[in-house]
Amino acid sequence: MNDLPRTRLMLVEDERVVAMNLSQRLGLLGYDVHAVASSGAEALERASQAWPDVVLMDIRIDGNLDGIETAERLNSIRPVPVVYLTAHSDEATLARARGSKPFGYLLKPFSEREMHATIQMALARFEAQETLRASRDEVRRLADELDLRVRERTRELEEILDDHRGFSHAVAHDLRSPLQSISGLALLLLRDQSLGLPEQAVSRLTRIKETVNHMDRMIAGLLSLSRITREPFARRDVDLALFARETARGLAERDPHRVVDLVIAPAAMAKADPHAAEVAIENLVQNAWKFTSTRDRARIELGVRRFPDEDVFHVTDDGVGFDMAVATKLFQPFSRLDNSRGFEGSGIGLATVRRIVERHGGRIWAESAPGRGTTIYFTLAPANPASSPTGMPN
Repeated sequence: MNDLPRTRLMLVEDERVVAMNLSQRLGLLGYDVHAVASSGAEALERASQAWPDVVLMDIRIDGNLDGIETAERLNSIRPVPVVYLTAHSDEATLARARGSKPFGYLLKPFSEREMHATIQMALARFEAQETLRASRDEVRRLADELDLRVRERTRELEEILDDHRGFSHAVAHDLRSPLQSISGLALLLLRDQSLGLPEQAVSRLTRIKETVNHMDRMIAGLLSLSRITREPFARRDVDLALFARETARGLAERDPHRVVDLVIAPAAMAKADPHAAEVAIENLVQNAWKFTSTRDRARIELGVRRFPDEDVFHVTDDGVGFDMAVATKLFQPFSRLDNSRGFEGSGIGLATVRRIVERHGGRIWAESAPGRGTTIYFTLAPANPASSPTGMPN
């Protein structure tokens, strides 16, 4: 027993002979009985001088405080494991003792083995309890810190959104209004035959009007991109094929001379926000329509492949295509690839699609080659790898 750590122990026992006997027995068991008290007041005084690791407390002791009240006073100052020692085992005493939440209860007489086992169990339980308390305090501290950070971050985001709304308002009104005025004046000058403008002036006015219109389209695209991240979002069952057919019908009415074979799946159901999904499909089909305009007969396809872990939708065209070395620029706002020169556009469409896909928790990527067309793949939900051992290759 001598190799056991010296646990500091306080014994509260009003019978001197019993206290001396217990002190000797405890010393032989390897404990340091640093204090012996006969009353509650003395126990409180001795504990204040040197706090014990464990207290052996007789229930009936000298003074106005009994052992149970003394234990409660000690624990109100600082937590300490208390083991009760008593010859009284009536139900009322046991009920009071249980109410003070002791770490052990020994009925006299008891053996050294019982005493040692009870003390060790009390120490182990107290250590576990203090560890749990410390963990709870740390969790509470971290939760409070996280709550503070969330509130600060929320405030910052609200300020950013306010700035964002102010910027959007400025773009929509303060910037677009002058552009519309410039465009209108240019158009009036072009239509006013009485001015007799020279051919060079007409050309320059036409260029001004086209440039202003292009800038207006860019602003409209920027506002659309901004709204996508702020509008309410709610998933429902939607048919992407329906959106594709409606978009293609409108494009065909606008360009009746185009010959385009549309291969659209009978149904392409998805769980998505209806408005956002419609905007995404509209942009993808318009993009395919635009980059197949150089073909006498073009082909545009919308389909879906169902995998165990996710549904992968695609829009495929046989248009001009692009070099995959610059694919990373494809979904960036205002980023136009070299092969897009000569095609009308603002560079916002695919960036908007990417924002929509990401808001759904999905992913988007492209496969293409110059002169061989392009396929845009996308998903509208996070993948569930647990559903499939292989998953879908990106």
